[in-house]
Amino acid sequence: VKVAGKRGSLGEITAHLLALPGVVDAVVLPGPADGRLAALVVAPGRAGPELAAGLRARIDPALVPRPILVVDALPRAASGKLPR
Repeated sequence: VKVAGKRGSLGEITAHLLALPGVVDAVVLPGPADGRLAALVVAPGRAGPELAAGLRARIDPALVPRPILVVDALPRAASGKLPR
């Protein structure tokens, strides 16, 4: 993906999210028409702004997803994939 002139991959950003303490599962998605990224994260006891700060320390701030939504679980299929 290309955001604000910076290039990154959704998989790489997701891997950085998964490396943060307390994160159990995560997915980074292309956001709505504004060109930003969005993330869904399973991280009990953590908040979106806290996760964004941790991610900013690891990757270029332009590539940090906005918003980062903390959810109870991601609806993964038996194969481990997420349905659209």
